[in-house]
Amino acid sequence: MTKYIPKRIINGHTHYHPGELERVAERWKAAGLKKTCVCAWCEPNNAEVLACHKRFPDLVVPFGYVDLYEPDPDQVDRLRDEGFTGLKFITTPRPYSDERFMPIYERAEKLNMPAVFHTGWVASEKPVRSLNMHPAELEPIARAFPNFKIVAAHLGNWWAEDAVGIMQHHKNVWFDLSGGFIRTLAPSKLRSLFLRQPDKNLRTLDEVVDYNLFKKIVFATDNPPLEELLEFYVNLMTWLEVPIDIQKGVYYDTMAGILGMQDAVAQAAGN
Repeated sequence: MTKYIPKRIINGHTHYHPGELERVAERWKAAGLKKTCVCAWCEPNNAEVLACHKRFPDLVVPFGYVDLYEPDPDQVDRLRDEGFTGLKFITTPRPYSDERFMPIYERAEKLNMPAVFHTGWVASEKPVRSLNMHPAELEPIARAFPNFKIVAAHLGNWWAEDAVGIMQHHKNVWFDLSGGFIRTLAPSKLRSLFLRQPDKNLRTLDEVVDYNLFKKIVFATDNPPLEELLEFYVNLMTWLEVPIDIQKGVYYDTMAGILGMQDAVAQAAGN
């Protein structure tokens, strides 16, 4: 399969790095970047993300950090009023699905604010338990709030198979392939995440890539530069021979829909 290089990209999950966009925005836009979801990772970082959005209003989509150590649903209203489009959840003293957090997710659904959830292991100075951010913790949230759009980062890291199951069975959950762990998996292991047996009773022993799974994957970089993750996504989907129309969804259309950019999706479909 010939490599498909996208002309339209939405970065569904990245972070603020001082001076980065000032240096590379024009180069990345020339490479096809249309929007980049810049996610705050702590309360002080919220102000930096908003300032970045003000400097690049047509490029940066701001996602505000929600403090689960002080679980007040009014945080969501404040972030919306400050100008944030979406929310970021990372590091938590309790499992994401803890009942004390449910009013926060309910408020986010009510205000139509999508969210990026970190999943799996995280580098943190706090005594964080990775299991609190297990992909399965998103399932009760997705069931309780079916209109709450959830983008989960890193395909669950250590728990990638669980992540695939969650995104396969919940229409309002998507995952990205950012981070280092997923990209260090053995190729056979990585490919197996997307393989399915077409006959449930093993009448044949075929293994086929389930391309529908890629309809639940979005492009994201996390911390590395755009070019690094773009190379990974391009190589992966070329290797697995993912149809071009589905690849376009990974790079742009799916995230455009999550962000409510229906006009952009419709325009892309007509081109």
